[in-house]
Amino acid sequence: MPRPKSPAARRPGGNGADSAALADGLGAGPDAISAARRLASSRQHDASIACCSAQLDDGPSVDIGERMALLELRARSRVALGQLAQAMRDADALQGLARRRGCAPALRVLANICAATVQMRLGRNKLALETARHAMGVARKSRDARLIASATLCEAEAQLRVAHPDLAVDGARRVAALFGDLGDDAQRGHAFWVEAFAQTRLSNNPASRAAARIAVALARSSGDEPGLANAR
Repeated sequence: MPRPKSPAARRPGGNGADSAALADGLGAGPDAISAARRLASSRQHDASIACCSAQLDDGPSVDIGERMALLELRARSRVALGQLAQAMRDADALQGLARRRGCAPALRVLANICAATVQMRLGRNKLALETARHAMGVARKSRDARLIASATLCEAEAQLRVAHPDLAVDGARRVAALFGDLGDDAQRGHAFWVEAFAQTRLSNNPASRAAARIAVALARSSGDEPGLANAR
């Protein structure tokens, strides 16, 4: 099996955060968000961006939950197309909304994970780790298992990028267990992807290959096509 792809080459369809699940149930308009998500999952990112932008242009008629979900989806598609400056603007707007009084913990975690993801793609890895830790702080206070798992996965990838592969392995293994308890094989696969690459950094090639095989199997069994492309 080939070595895991570098983090810089990783497609954001599996971006180290369970963003689709976090955005669900937050008052977002299901039709537009579901359509944008389907388009992004099939790598039709230009169409996904257009779908999000059309809804966001409705201005005041779009509530905060819907606006934040759409901004996060648009940011991910912009990362996929290499439009990093535009993606960072979306992430900044998302964080601005998250700072509003009374914003739900799930939305605050979503905003920080999105920002950390874009920061990593821009090479701002120390800042990304700090942002991921903010997400973790919110998640822990919420005591929500999915939020904690998502924030831990984001932090593990950031640790990998700031050359702390040992911490990344520990984090990825915790995440795999957490998402296993939640029955989420797609996100478990993302956790094993992080472990696979971290083990490569540690020159633990047999462990890296083993983790990569599990990542591929989980991506395939869960129908996570972007995750499968990353894990191969």
